[in-house]
Amino acid sequence: MESFVERYKEILPHAFFSYWERPTLPSLRVNTLKIELNEIFDWIDAELEQLKFYKFGFVVKDKILELGKLPAFKLGFFHTQEISSMIPVLVLDIKPKLKVLDLCAAPGSKTTQIAQHMKNKGVIVANDVKLKRIKALVSNCQRLGVVNVVITMQDGRRFRKKGFDRVLVDAPCTGMGLRRKHSNWSLSRTLKLSNL
Repeated sequence: MESFVERYKEILPHAFFSYWERPTLPSLRVNTLKIELNEIFDWIDAELEQLKFYKFGFVVKDKILELGKLPAFKLGFFHTQEISSMIPVLVLDIKPKLKVLDLCAAPGSKTTQIAQHMKNKGVIVANDVKLKRIKALVSNCQRLGVVNVVITMQDGRRFRKKGFDRVLVDAPCTGMGLRRKHSNWSLSRTLKLSNL
């Protein structure tokens, strides 16, 4: 980690590293395919702070709360999702009745967010190349009530260039964003992942 910090100290402001070292709080996206936005407060006994840029996104002020064990999670009323993971779907300007291709879809956070913005209308082709990840995608789509998705498992280069209104490619990355959560991050792991 030291070499990373030293490399980037010259180009990134000190505030970047100060922010990066702060502990993260869990965040979630309310799933309005199954519940009205304001009803979430009846289901989660913790302080929720709505994101300024996205009305369905919330920061959970109780870091100890195990969101995945709550009945509301199991019922699909919300999905745990990093704040930064919510942004790409907003940039795509998703509307109902579009044809959307999500190339690196699993485990499904963005796919299910797209379905929510489409109000389960239109078609989402959600693709991934690994069966284990596809299983997580299927599970999340079922739990969250997504019905407008076709799930495929193939090389993304096999899709036609035309035929979709929007295409999302959140390609496997270095995992740098996980560094804030997991102190075992290393440059060697990043280099290994970059060969994928």
